[in-house]
Amino acid sequence: MGVIFYSGGETSVINTIIGLDLAATFQKKKVGVAVVKNLGDVFALTSVQLLKSTDEILDSVQNAEPPVLLAIDAPLKLALSDETNESNIQNMETQWPMVYTYRPWEYLIFEKLRKEYGISGRPFSSLTITYRAQVLRRLVEKGGWKLISSPDQMTGQCFTEVFPNLTMGILGFAKQKRWEFVSNLFADGYCGIFLSNETGKQLESFIDEEDVLDAIICAWTGALFARSTNQSKMVVCLGDNKYGFVICPYTPELESFLANSPTDLIYSHNIL
Repeated sequence: MGVIFYSGGETSVINTIIGLDLAATFQKKKVGVAVVKNLGDVFALTSVQLLKSTDEILDSVQNAEPPVLLAIDAPLKLALSDETNESNIQNMETQWPMVYTYRPWEYLIFEKLRKEYGISGRPFSSLTITYRAQVLRRLVEKGGWKLISSPDQMTGQCFTEVFPNLTMGILGFAKQKRWEFVSNLFADGYCGIFLSNETGKQLESFIDEEDVLDAIICAWTGALFARSTNQSKMVVCLGDNKYGFVICPYTPELESFLANSPTDLIYSHNIL
């Protein structure tokens, strides 16, 4: 039995959570996809794979058992051209591989994580991955999927933004400890949420697949988000309507940091 959510008087049960580590490059299979099933007391990792094209990504999403929550590591809400398409992005990747988009709240959070945990990664997002995310978003929205930032918005087909490095940093893990973090998801878990492995593969087979590991962390963050409706203070929704929102784990330290940060940089946050 899945977790039950209430939205507008209707009940929605999230059966499947898909973690998607979207890649900027189209040169090889670099998009990590992790499928997690909600078994009630535990979330089970049932498959992992590496994909390349947007068509492959859409197939993996559309074939999932509904209702589905898609947890995506890529900026999902920025004001970009309506003419954006995958062909244009591939050209852009060759011409301007180091152009970045900017979201002020990401920079502020990352300065804290970099100082305290030595974490690395984006305070900025590459323009190619940002544009690719917009293409994917438009395609899934045409299929009836809904971008959400709160558990009470969950529907049969919904998606949200997550960020593996942010998840790890908030919980005290630097980027170079990614494998240690993922391993513990299958042992003790974090915040009361852990995973079981039903992929048919040994966990060690993922150890050198950073894109797969990130996808697993995306899916786990999505599971934490799914459970946040039943327990208070499990996740933080950080951002605003202009730059978009990202879901990350709650800690008392993060709450204190946000409370004492400049509001013009943080914009807004909700503790769920």
